[in-house]
Amino acid sequence: MSAARASWIMAFGCATLLATSQVGCLKRTHDAESPSRQTARATIVLVAKAVLIADQTCSGVAKKQEKASIAATCEQAYNVARNSLLTAESGVDAWDSVAQKDIACAIIESGRALKRTADAIQSAGVELPAIVVDALKLVPEFGSVCHG
Repeated sequence: MSAARASWIMAFGCATLLATSQVGCLKRTHDAESPSRQTARATIVLVAKAVLIADQTCSGVAKKQEKASIAATCEQAYNVARNSLLTAESGVDAWDSVAQKDIACAIIESGRALKRTADAIQSAGVELPAIVVDALKLVPEFGSVCHG
């Protein structure tokens, strides 16, 4: 993974985390059609961090096992996740009824990309980091908003 890639993810995560810290305790809404802005932002931060860690893990596995196919899968999935996270972040900043569906769909898309990276890691016989597992479990909660 390039230093520029790591720097981007860390800057994105830190900026989003800082913004999230200003809202106090996160309150999870029970209405699947309308996640709170804070929940969406916190999910984006979690997924961004999980994408970073998964990308680092996947890159390490690809290098150690000298498998270009794993490296290619990691890179493609990272690019999709990054673009989806940027879309989601922009939507959270706009936060209106149209943006909510776009945010949910972008989170779902970044989760699919993260899943491809996770599958590549697991296919190499490596255990997933806990943050990746957590993100993969949280992302589907936005599915009903995206598809609804």
